[in-house]
Amino acid sequence: MKNIVVIGGARGVGKGTIVSAILKRYPDKFGKIVTFTTREPREGEVDGDAYFFTDKNDFETRIASGDIFERTEYNNQYYGMSKTVINKIVDNGKIAIVDIDFVGLLALREIFAGQVVGIYVTATLERIKRHLEKYPIELQKQRLADYENSHKTMEYYDHVVVNDGADGTVNEAVEKVLKILG
Repeated sequence: MKNIVVIGGARGVGKGTIVSAILKRYPDKFGKIVTFTTREPREGEVDGDAYFFTDKNDFETRIASGDIFERTEYNNQYYGMSKTVINKIVDNGKIAIVDIDFVGLLALREIFAGQVVGIYVTATLERIKRHLEKYPIELQKQRLADYENSHKTMEYYDHVVVNDGADGTVNEAVEKVLKILG
């Protein structure tokens, strides 16, 4: 049974918004995979919402025990997924859902073989450019390069959903994702 859903794709295509919308509409059916981080919480962040905040010693202990099975380092801080978090969601009869890159998708497939479905979300280049208009030129260039590079990972996913947002929202994309999941 596919009870772990990975939503992937380039920055700015609406992945996080899609995941949030699904979680809001179906809180009894889906559970968000919250990752661990060693960075300090930002103002307004609550432990267990966007991240579980921990220190490097605890993080490394979780790695050594095999609980944290996928991790990355960014700005000298660790980020990683926990088997315990995912198992708790699935054991409670929910579908675990997360917005991560293809490296995370591959790690999940290795640990939870046969349980993972990958959905790649993309958008038209025109939509991406409209979305980026509010950002400085250098950031626009970075994000457009990310968009192009991200498409190279599309083959790792089971399904592709185009978030064209014709109605100005992610409603259509959410419906497409839910249809895939049955």
